[in-house]
Amino acid sequence: MKMGIINDRKNKSKLAKLLRFESSKSDGKVISLESYVERMKEDQKKIYYITGENIDIVKACPALEKLIKLDYEVLYMVDSLDEYVLQQLSEFDGVSLQSAGKESLKFGNDDSDQLKEIQKEFEPLTDWIKETLGEKVEKVKVSNRLTTTPVVLVSGQYGWSGNMERVMKAQALAGKRNSYQSSKKTMEINHRHPVIVTLKEKVAADKESKDLKDITTLLYNTALLQNGFLMEEHKHFADLVNRAVALGLEVDPNAEVIERPVDEEEEEEEEEEEGEEEGEEKGEEKEGAEKEAEKEEAEKEEETGEGEETDSGKEDDKETV
Repeated sequence: MKMGIINDRKNKSKLAKLLRFESSKSDGKVISLESYVERMKEDQKKIYYITGENIDIVKACPALEKLIKLDYEVLYMVDSLDEYVLQQLSEFDGVSLQSAGKESLKFGNDDSDQLKEIQKEFEPLTDWIKETLGEKVEKVKVSNRLTTTPVVLVSGQYGWSGNMERVMKAQALAGKRNSYQSSKKTMEINHRHPVIVTLKEKVAADKESKDLKDITTLLYNTALLQNGFLMEEHKHFADLVNRAVALGLEVDPNAEVIERPVDEEEEEEEEEEEGEEEGEEKGEEKEGAEKEAEKEEAEKEEETGEGEETDSGKEDDKETV
């Protein structure tokens, strides 16, 4: 059916009626797009959906926070084919589909004067975060979709979602020619979250702080995981987590690891092993020397034998004469 929507554009409207998805209000049951449209709220203008690897991941996606708070229903699309279906199905029954994980998600107050003032207030922080993360993000801005999470990563309007990036990179034919699509990520910050408020204050006091840059990179990496994007710098992420744990425990992150003490029995065993190894080495050296002496002895005997044979040959010649 989904392949039909992808390949048969003439009948995609009819086939779309047969599609079934779980949603944030379906209690584990699947619903049709028709059913979704029928129970849309009066002020709702779009069909909201989120794509991901599985139901648990999409349910926990921070990009849904504002939609859930406003009591909008969100479709959970967790089949790999859904990404390709959405490329062909931009609307249903006159209602356009909108990804919750795209930058294009808008709410009624996106252009309000209050939000513009907040964006201006946090501009030094968003500029600093963009400078710190560099090409990892296309831009950084104040979010209008977050309620409880400090940051979220969303895709550009025409870029790949985190799930699509995972699907494409898993395919053998995925190449560098499409890398530009996977790189367009926008980082949105929650200006009401204590982490962001404190980060703003500390950055204003010390823009060159390595600790603040590490924290920002850690926020970015956690956002990658939360929003289904692939992480490429696993070791760096692990190092940052370990560093954060150390600081949380008031331990110097650069402190040397304590060497494990060796008890008397282990020390005796090591000495015995070393003695055995030395004995074996000496035995091998002695055996080699003996073999070399035997070889030299044999060579001397061979030379002596050859000399005796020559002398006897000369005596025989004299007798013959």
